[in-house]
Amino acid sequence: MRILVVGILCCISCAACANAFQPELSKGKICSLTVGDKIQDLLKVYKNTTVEKFMQEGETYSRYVFKINDCGTVKAILDSEDGTGSVWRLSTKSKKLMTKDGVKTGMTLNDLRSLYPEAELVFQWDGESLAYSFVLPDDEGVFEFDPSEIMDKCGDEHPNCEKNMKHLKSVRFFTY
Repeated sequence: MRILVVGILCCISCAACANAFQPELSKGKICSLTVGDKIQDLLKVYKNTTVEKFMQEGETYSRYVFKINDCGTVKAILDSEDGTGSVWRLSTKSKKLMTKDGVKTGMTLNDLRSLYPEAELVFQWDGESLAYSFVLPDDEGVFEFDPSEIMDKCGDEHPNCEKNMKHLKSVRFFTY
């Protein structure tokens, strides 16, 4: 009888412990990385970090790629290009991480709307590419969608394309 009680307490305690360390998505934070972290400090901890170069609006930028156990890949863009700055933006495609409300990458627009009815769906069209972003309240973060599979259904009605997006899954989360 005594062993059974100890076993139950251990299970309750371990479950509480596991929930306390749930990898997270929140305002300014993805897993253990936080907006404002100094890149030099992060590089000391995450030795296997790689750097990608990318172009945006004619400028070349660096994106630091962190592979973090139990979290997956997290990418960081700095507030400066000299390699000594702080994290300005974080993003991930990992489906392992979630917000405090249980929202994670891979959920459909319908799923996101049911948990965050006050959130805003933002549309961007630059004449060549289309992007939809689901902006969480209080700038907690943004879930992005790849609308390529519904482009034909939308036609020229891109701002009104939401009716075709209900079952489209989010592909990335980012935060500032």
